[in-house]
Amino acid sequence: MNRNAWTDEDNAKLRELVAMGVSMARAAVMFRRTIDAVRRQARVIGTPFRVAP
Repeated sequence: MNRNAWTDEDNAKLRELVAMGVSMARAAVMFRRTIDAVRRQARVIGTPFRVAP
């Protein structure tokens, strides 16, 4: 298993953060991951970040 694999708990927290409108950058800091990793995982779990107009 990848040492940085996303856990079910991580995915649940990521869903919460997206629903709350937290930015990708802030979520990346909270998870200690890159913005790209957070963006990618949000898409994988079916909860992509909204792009600001």
